[in-house]
Amino acid sequence: MTARNTEGGSRIGELLLSTGLISEQQLNDALDYQKQCDCKLGSALVALGAIDEKILAAFLAMQRGIKAIHLAERAVSPEVLALLAPVTARRLGAIPLERDGGVLKVAMVDPGDEDIVRALEAETGLRVRGYIAPQTSIHAALKRFYPDGGTGGQPHPPDLRQIRRQVADARRLLEAIERELSVL
Repeated sequence: MTARNTEGGSRIGELLLSTGLISEQQLNDALDYQKQCDCKLGSALVALGAIDEKILAAFLAMQRGIKAIHLAERAVSPEVLALLAPVTARRLGAIPLERDGGVLKVAMVDPGDEDIVRALEAETGLRVRGYIAPQTSIHAALKRFYPDGGTGGQPHPPDLRQIRRQVADARRLLEAIERELSVL
């Protein structure tokens, strides 16, 4: 039993095995480890030292037809970083890279994770195009781009969409109270 790739249904463990990047024993060990850590097969293989995460990222990128991103020297504008709250970036393991009209390009470990993509789209109000990056690269970039949680010790600027929702909720509540008072 191997983990399935979310795009195309290919069995990633079997593909890595067939290309000689991992051995059958390494795959079996990773599958056992995966059950214990409740993580993706690729993460289990990296954690056990069966494969280098840069090689895994390049392999996944090639297999899925998605570009792999190296974040070490990459610069990202403060305006783009501000599109994603630091707490959300950390929770989802995502680094916004660039905005191109209504599309936000984002580095993440698994761009095929539809839950993460949907969460990013809901948070930013933009369509998300994901790029693969190794997990340690994502973590290092989170520390670099969002030091102190991304706020430099200052409170994070308010999320205008959240404030608008709260105002709309408050208006509905006031209208309901007014209706109740007019009945009395």
